[in-house]
Amino acid sequence: MEPLGKLFSLMTKKYIAMVTEQLRDMDIERHFYVVFVVANTTKPFTQKDLAAYLDIDKTSMVRVVDYLSSHGYLERVANPGDRREYFIHLTEKGKAASKEIEAAFERANESCWEGFSSSSQKVITQGLDQMKANLCNIPSTDLQLKFEKRKRK
Repeated sequence: MEPLGKLFSLMTKKYIAMVTEQLRDMDIERHFYVVFVVANTTKPFTQKDLAAYLDIDKTSMVRVVDYLSSHGYLERVANPGDRREYFIHLTEKGKAASKEIEAAFERANESCWEGFSSSSQKVITQGLDQMKANLCNIPSTDLQLKFEKRKRK
């Protein structure tokens, strides 16, 4: 029996590659999901909130926000109630890109679900949610995965 992690890892790499290929004309090559999350939140995220939501450490979150800010997708806006805290907002460029990013995720999802009925999709999604919950209940050391873009085969 193959470890499930191998299957999930392969699917993750293929999924990210599919989305990255669809967005190849953008001037960024990673962190699309962060733009997607900020675009689809109902309340402003601080960097700390965003790091917690994405389950990444604060130092990595600073690098992600710096990267996306340097390319004009995000901006830090001081919290008027606490000047030490900054909210993360999309710029106009980020808002425009978020629609393209969301469409790329939708197309990738459609490709993944091809051949599955809606009832099968629901059962699989519930099963995956249960697996995630099971894994979250097991003490473990956090790992950071770094995907690098490679040349097309």
